[in-house]
Amino acid sequence: MNFASPCERVVATAAYYASMLTLGFGTAIVGPTLAGLAARTHASIGAIGVVFTASALGYLVGSLLSGHWFDRLPGHRVLGIALSLVAASFAIVPFTASLWPLVATFLLLGAASATIDVGTNTLLLWIYRDPAGGNTRVGGVMNGLHFCFGAGALVAPAVVAWSIRATHDIAMAYWSLGIVTSTIAAALFLIPSAPEPIRAGTHDATPPRPRLIALIAAVFAFYVAAEVAYGGWISIYGIELGFGDAAQTAYLASVFWGMLTLGRLIGVPLASRVRATTIIAIDHAGALVCLFAILCVPASAVVLWIATGLFGFFLASIFPMLLVFSGERMPVSGRSTSWYLATSGLGGMTLPWLIGQSFVAFGPSSLLWMDALAVSLGAAAFALAALQPRATTPR
Repeated sequence: MNFASPCERVVATAAYYASMLTLGFGTAIVGPTLAGLAARTHASIGAIGVVFTASALGYLVGSLLSGHWFDRLPGHRVLGIALSLVAASFAIVPFTASLWPLVATFLLLGAASATIDVGTNTLLLWIYRDPAGGNTRVGGVMNGLHFCFGAGALVAPAVVAWSIRATHDIAMAYWSLGIVTSTIAAALFLIPSAPEPIRAGTHDATPPRPRLIALIAAVFAFYVAAEVAYGGWISIYGIELGFGDAAQTAYLASVFWGMLTLGRLIGVPLASRVRATTIIAIDHAGALVCLFAILCVPASAVVLWIATGLFGFFLASIFPMLLVFSGERMPVSGRSTSWYLATSGLGGMTLPWLIGQSFVAFGPSSLLWMDALAVSLGAAAFALAALQPRATTPR
């Protein structure tokens, strides 16, 4: 259902875009602060990787539960509460001096982040829905939403680098981003209206397609696994291979997220001109080339920096265009979106933890090999999804 006026739609869209910034903060701040978190909690690099698992587990639980909340409660209130919990998590992290309280904090952060992710994507689809069925301009708007995620992910590592240089600590980075997040939360509470949930109607009555949903969900899982793992561990990879200290290699993560942001910005006009299937296929192929370039020339700082940026660029459009692809093949329901985001959490929970273990056992190059495996499996699952027939929607 659309809002009553274009002004209400613009205000709500701006609020969702700002909320997605905080999701980028929470995703990208972990990697550059990993060494600092390990030092504060007296944990090894292998052990501190459990924070990725905790965050992803919270994300998995939050994504499964929050769709139900947005269907039944005022959407802006739910989103505001989730943003407040993210701000509280940012405030708590610098005070944790042992590993398990830190794990609990990241569990909360993951659940709140999932609620933001489900809420912004779902509410945006609802307000841009054509009353006759389908969505209007959703490709460009969705890419714009996920551009904001990339913008937040770009800012976070730069704030970490500033915090380390200015205070020789990571605390100011968490507190600064927490203040921004709490401000956005307050704004959400001041926006009274929220789009009404879209109930199953006769014009959307199509048979369920579990095979297609499962294949698309698998692509989401492998994509998020590759994105979170690379963004989370590339700074440590740079330190281990002698490319700089913690402050310098934090910019590796910033380049990755920055190019991912640029890719999503370019995806806004591109989504209306190029088929989602074509964009997603090219993105997977380009991402694999970047990873193998680093593997072939591991000692080159130039190759590492350029390939890291291009890897983020090619990954950029996969997530939003998968949502568009799903909408092209069948009507997108809240339940299917929840499954997509839940499996995304599962991927983000598994691969970063595995890389933390393999860093110790097999060396830093395991980041690249395991990311390449995730991208390859995602490409294979997408190829199978693209071969599935389109659904016919009764009108």
